[in-house]
Amino acid sequence: MQRLEVIRATHVKENKRKHSQAQIAKMTGISRQQINALVNGERRPTMDHCARIERFFGRPAGFLQSLDAEAVANAVLPLENALLEELARREPSVMTISLKEILAGRGVEGIAARAALLPTDQHRAKVAEWLDSFMAELASDADGSG
Repeated sequence: MQRLEVIRATHVKENKRKHSQAQIAKMTGISRQQINALVNGERRPTMDHCARIERFFGRPAGFLQSLDAEAVANAVLPLENALLEELARREPSVMTISLKEILAGRGVEGIAARAALLPTDQHRAKVAEWLDSFMAELASDADGSG
């Protein structure tokens, strides 16, 4: 749960203080005792705990469960996208290809990273549904039946 402590340390309130365990418990719906056990490393979080904590702190889905490199990449992705958009806005002549093309050029990792940033499981399920539909269409085209 090192990452939980990092989130608490970097996601401070307006008064520059960390969220208390009681505040996290109240806002996530996880009991205060469980939050205390998670923060102190006495208990491993469930997927539900992770999802609730990630939502509360505004972190991408999977942030607490992913490998360190993946967590960093997912945390940096929104900043990278914002910088690309700002560059495109300020210096359109520098951008030889569109922002969509840049984002599309990220391939499977880019799709997965952007899907992980969606706010709810329902949104992620829609992406998965679209991807399944698209893959079925490609398979149909490949076998000549489409």
